[in-house]
Amino acid sequence: MEHSKIDNVLKEKQRNLEDRLRRNNLRIEGIYENDKESWADTEKKVQTFFTEKIGLKDVEIERAHRTGRKNDGRPRTIILNLQKYKDKIRVLKELYRLKGTNTFVNEDFSRETVAIRKKLFAEVKERRLNGESVTVRYDKIVYIKTSFKNNFNE
Repeated sequence: MEHSKIDNVLKEKQRNLEDRLRRNNLRIEGIYENDKESWADTEKKVQTFFTEKIGLKDVEIERAHRTGRKNDGRPRTIILNLQKYKDKIRVLKELYRLKGTNTFVNEDFSRETVAIRKKLFAEVKERRLNGESVTVRYDKIVYIKTSFKNNFNE
């Protein structure tokens, strides 16, 4: 194998491992930040957010912390690690409740995967304008199967 092929394979494996480590993570943007907020304070805010805004009370948080530099006027992103993957799925299913708010919850991926997904979302937008039912799953475009109602018994 050539060195460039080996390099590409290793980079892909590294990206895959990093994304697997982030499997239970979510990124939350738009939750108010105090000046001297501790990790415990951030975790309490996230629990309150889940209870009051999303309607989930028993989400088990492993760790919650802010990332990036403090910026006047804008709260930093919260990186949230959940104990259970099932809790992450429950949270993602309830995100429709945030529509119209300035709070956003997204999955946490490596920078490389985020760059790939950004390109894919642009392509998905074009395809949807052309009438295709597609979405992005991880780092691929997937066709959405349309369900139909069984009308045989009418």
